Amino acid sequence: MSKIQRPPVSHEASSVIEELLRGVPIVDAHHHLWDIGNTPPVQRGMAFLPWTELAGEPVHEFPPGLTPPEGAEPLPEDQVKAYGKWTANSFGQHNNMIQNYLPADLLQEFAHANIELDSSVFIECVWIAPDDKFGDLGETKWVQENCANPTSNKVAKAIIGHVNLLTLSKDDARELFKKHIAQVPNFRGIRFTITHEEGGPNRFFPLSPKPHIAQDPHWLDNFSLLGEFGLSFELWCFGYQIVEGAELAKQFPGTNFVLDHFGTPVDVYTDDAVYKKWQEDITLLASNPNVYAKLSGLMPPLGYTYHRRKWGAPGPTARMLAESRFGDLVRKTVEVFGVDRCMFGSNFPVDKGSADLAELIGCYLLVLKASGLASPENIAKVFRENAKKFYRI
Repeated sequence: MSKIQRPPVSHEASSVIEELLRGVPIVDAHHHLWDIGNTPPVQRGMAFLPWTELAGEPVHEFPPGLTPPEGAEPLPEDQVKAYGKWTANSFGQHNNMIQNYLPADLLQEFAHANIELDSSVFIECVWIAPDDKFGDLGETKWVQENCANPTSNKVAKAIIGHVNLLTLSKDDARELFKKHIAQVPNFRGIRFTITHEEGGPNRFFPLSPKPHIAQDPHWLDNFSLLGEFGLSFELWCFGYQIVEGAELAKQFPGTNFVLDHFGTPVDVYTDDAVYKKWQEDITLLASNPNVYAKLSGLMPPLGYTYHRRKWGAPGPTARMLAESRFGDLVRKTVEVFGVDRCMFGSNFPVDKGSADLAELIGCYLLVLKASGLASPENIAKVFRENAKKFYRI
């Protein structure tokens, strides 16, 4: 089990959690898991960067079993600096990203927040598969196997995997979907990240191989397989790509979508024009009845500085978040999607680099309460029922 940073919970967060979530088991509709000592997620590569030089702070702890890949060559200096910058700008504190994060760790987060977990949804997190067109199956099988025991059986009751819609032939993509379904009982759909920066050198991790990927004819042809198998799609894009997401959802009305992380409007904290445009685009996206939205994604690309603090130092409180631009994102998302199409997701351990779990949940609760939407029925929808319906838990 990893050593997880858990600062004290603010009084306001603990109070609103006690008021609105006491006796309410919730679903975490968005989290990750990784064992970087024994499996090949992208975080394994991050661990070997010289963080003391890049971030002025050493690696807190190397997970058991973590050793450099056999025969691995050191990265050139320019690549080391690029990867360090991308990691910091995309995910915040490096120590959150390069420690193991396992089912027991997630359960401890909720225990510390004094919140009962009903169940959770695992979201793929870039499994560096061997040179095998069906390699992505390894991640979903690993999650299924590691969560199918009495101590972890609340975790990953639904699993979102990956299928490379861009490079696989349609026959191979169909075969991989079949393998996911046959070998992973909790498999419910995929995420194919379409985040792509416009112009200039990359500030963030380049997770999408090309711009406008959701308009690529081959990608779209493979995307149609989701409808064939009754699977859902996790839409993670940057704010200026939300319109493309809206077109995609309109093109496939029989497929259920869920927007991850508010569409990550880059620099929304510091640029009012970004916020204005995001409000217009999120309203357009919400006009598609097959699209849901997650309350998740307190991440550095939004333009804040919460993550720029020493390892172990307290982050923002629930009240600070609710009264910030992040609170505005939550408020507008709930307004345009309604409480019937919103669901909570922790995005841990990524969001952990910016705020504690109790403060994040406290923020969402404070915004709902201030918006007059904190009835027991609405709280149950946003924090449990909508996710259970969407992911068939």
